Amino acid sequence: MVYILKVRLAREKHTGTDAVLPPLTAEDKRNLDEALLWCRKAHELRPDDPKYAHTLAFYLREKGDIQAAIQVLRDAIRRQPGYLDSYLLLADVYETQ
Repeated sequence: MVYILKVRLAREKHTGTDAVLPPLTAEDKRNLDEALLWCRKAHELRPDDPKYAHTLAFYLREKGDIQAAIQVLRDAIRRQPGYLDSYLLLADVYETQ
């Protein structure tokens, strides 16, 4: 899945196409650091796209960086208040604290 993310980021960079990014799979949990690296890159390239923020926050939580996940989600909600998945993940993060 990390490979797919890299390909889609490269395609977006060169074509400007807004590719839909599927969430990373359980296989990527074995390589969480690399997955986070690419999630951060995607989020930096598209900070106003809530899908990238959501995916980054999800994997930050998986890694145990709860405060960073909360910050990413709060920022995503501020930027795109209509994206309900950010609220749901934020509630889930708070619940697991």
